[in-house]
Order: sequence, then structure tokens, then C-alpha cells
Amino acid sequence: MAKRNATKAHMEEFQKAREEWKRAEKEKLDEENRRIAEFAKYQQKREESQQAERKALEAAKDKARTKVSECKTDIFVTQEVDTVASTTVRMVVAA
Repeated sequence: MAKRNATKAHMEEFQKAREEWKRAEKEKLDEENRRIAEFAKYQQKREESQQAERKALEAAKDKARTKVSECKTDIFVTQEVDTVASTTVRMVVAA
């Protein structure tokens, strides 16, 4: 009878230890999952921030290209006007 009681006590102690171990493992896994989720959130925000920076840079480049294009057009028009004016002056002087 004493042996049976000792075995029963040992089994109960083992079950308690097992439950405690399972609880500790669950806490450890939950903490790891929380850290992974936090890192994923950080990565997502970082990617969104980088994408916004790339978008802003591309917009600035487009704006600069447009201004350069407008300047080239203005220079071309000015050169054409100068050419026409020179031709007109030559025609008047020749006449």
C-alpha cells in the first residue's frame, strides 16, 4: 500500500512538473511570437517609409525634368526669335 501511495505521489508530482513546464514553454513561445510580430510591424513601417521616400524623390526628379524641359523650350524659342530678328534686320539692311 505504501508503495502504491508513493507511486501515486510521484505521478502527481510528475504531472505538476509537466504542467509547469508546458506553461513555461507556452509563455516562451508567446513572447517569441510577440517579438516576431513586433519585428514584422517594424519592417512593414520601414518599407512604407522607404517607399514614400522613393516616391518623393521620383516626384522631385520629374519636377526637375519638367523645369529643364521648359527651359530648353524657352531657349529654343528665344533662339528662333533671335534668328528671325537677325534675318529681318539683314533683309532691311540689304534693301
